[in-house]
Amino acid sequence: MKIYRSLLIILSTLFLISSLAWITKLYISLDRDSFYAISGTQENYSWAVAKLTMSISDLKSVIIEEEKSKNYNKSKIEDSLDILFSRLFVLSDNVESTQYLFLQEGYSETIKRLNYYVRKLESNLKESEKVTKEIKQLADTLRKESNKVANLADHA
Repeated sequence: MKIYRSLLIILSTLFLISSLAWITKLYISLDRDSFYAISGTQENYSWAVAKLTMSISDLKSVIIEEEKSKNYNKSKIEDSLDILFSRLFVLSDNVESTQYLFLQEGYSETIKRLNYYVRKLESNLKESEKVTKEIKQLADTLRKESNKVANLADHA
């Protein structure tokens, strides 16, 4: 009986120690800093630049579509513009995922120009009841500026 009790105490102690070690290891692996070290940032700049370029292409195609449409629908262009604003916002912030882009000469200025052109396009869209020549030119300018961002991202 004494041996049985001693064995039970030893096994219980081993179980408690191993459980405590497992919980500590799990806590450390799920710690925020460790999580970033394991998985990295969730948004990389290459993918963000690609999404920006796709958003600008989408905006351009919606503008062309609405220009040729008999029933002009400004909200379609505004929806594409909203998505473009969010894509641009991701690249405008100097954070861990975009820090290498900001090290590239001319990146910050290019992003500021893109922001300016997007805001100008938004104001022209609000003032106009149809697709104007200036709106189309601004969309072309956005495409050219996004190509510059893509080229800078290739060198980052």
